[in-house]
Amino acid sequence: MTSERDKIITRVGELYPGYSNRVRSRFVDAFNKTRLVFTGNNGDDSTVGLTGQDFFRAGLQGTDFLAGRSPMEVGFFNGALPKVTETLLLATDPPIHKSSYIREVGQKDFGNFFPVAIALSLDDEVAIRVVHGATTEMPLRSLTSMIPALVIMESLAKAGVKVPQLQMISAHHISADLNDIDFNAARKEAEKFAISGRRFLQDLFPQVEGNVTFLEDRPISETGDVLGELVESLDSNIPTDVKEQLMQKGLANGGGSNHMHYASAHVLVHDLRIPDLMRPLNSDQPRPVDYSHLINIGNVQERFFYNLRKALMNAGIGDYPTVTGIQYITRHSTPPYYMDLKGDVRLDREIDLDDLSQNLGIGPLAMRDYEYLRDASNRRRVVNAA
Repeated sequence: MTSERDKIITRVGELYPGYSNRVRSRFVDAFNKTRLVFTGNNGDDSTVGLTGQDFFRAGLQGTDFLAGRSPMEVGFFNGALPKVTETLLLATDPPIHKSSYIREVGQKDFGNFFPVAIALSLDDEVAIRVVHGATTEMPLRSLTSMIPALVIMESLAKAGVKVPQLQMISAHHISADLNDIDFNAARKEAEKFAISGRRFLQDLFPQVEGNVTFLEDRPISETGDVLGELVESLDSNIPTDVKEQLMQKGLANGGGSNHMHYASAHVLVHDLRIPDLMRPLNSDQPRPVDYSHLINIGNVQERFFYNLRKALMNAGIGDYPTVTGIQYITRHSTPPYYMDLKGDVRLDREIDLDDLSQNLGIGPLAMRDYEYLRDASNRRRVVNAA
């Protein structure tokens, strides 16, 4: 009796005959092994697990784009693509699912999955983007916002492909302005994070440290008309109940009536390809690459904005160039760049991560992030010592 797996592999062969049976088998096995779940399944916070059948919505292309490439290039691509696929599904051997802290992948742009994987396998320019909002008090666990991307980058390095640039973005111009936060204080915290982050990279992820840059957004006044046009489109295309939810989020963050601008800024940062939107935080940082594809990584709070972004993109955003990308959601319940209201630790405070039982006053959700920071740090030290 033919198994479901074999039926899928056969169907994949019928649709994409340019790929060998071995490659097709690894594709399907990776989809069956992944523990990722979809977010944005019903336009809300509901999730559903991926299966082998989801292969058919992942946007695999035929092999016509390999025409004109040398046999060596084609051979490299055929060897790299299954490894890249396994990495992006966190289904490597050994698996990187737990060490990545990633739980979800966006369903509404999952058709971009293979285009991103193919771009990586062809050594095209791909960026990974993690964005911090403005804050006047950065927690120590903000360092965990980097780790999911770093785990993926190291796995891609092992696959032999060009490692994407990780862009750690502090959006303190847009965020401070819209959320009524002191800009100078917010920028100072961003600079502290860049210093601590660079040390963290040098200590635990030296192999990919050179592929990381710390950036800042430009002032709203320098973004031209795009943000205003996005606000108009958002206002015209989202339901009233969603606007009310958005307003409540804005009030909770001190943004008040700027909630539409705040939501539109998410599209500006994550979905559009606008040159020079970001700049190095200081002269020591590498310039951002001109990427062709983008991997976004955000916390659980980004689910809401992810669905808004996709609704706005479907409604149309004018002639602005869009980027082909995918969205991951991590297990951070509280944004890692905000102090948890139930207890947290400042970035500049030294604590013993191996003794988190001490009376640090850390809230339960933040504690989970600190346990992840501890485990990831200890795991890295073992790897680096080997």
